[in-house]
Amino acid sequence: MNEVGIKKIIATVSDKTGYHKDDVDVVFRCIFETIMEALVRGDRVVIPKFGTFKLLLKQPRECVDPRYGTKRMSNFKAVIKFEQARRYKDQLANLTNPELD
Repeated sequence: MNEVGIKKIIATVSDKTGYHKDDVDVVFRCIFETIMEALVRGDRVVIPKFGTFKLLLKQPRECVDPRYGTKRMSNFKAVIKFEQARRYKDQLANLTNPELD
């Protein structure tokens, strides 16, 4: 499986739309900056036909260090959760792993 980074995404969008890569880069980064700002405010970000981003706040909890068996408290965590739109869930459900076949 290949990894697709921001440069590849920007180049692909630039090729498909005819916009300059620098312009696409500015828009791309602005979109994600806006999503992050909304999540930090505690808002859910809904992108129709794509999915929903929301921030989960995980409270500290008691856990056991597997190495030493000692109990300790975990740290507070803020985690971004993404729930994909149903159409993508259905698409991905029909995939098969060629490495397992």
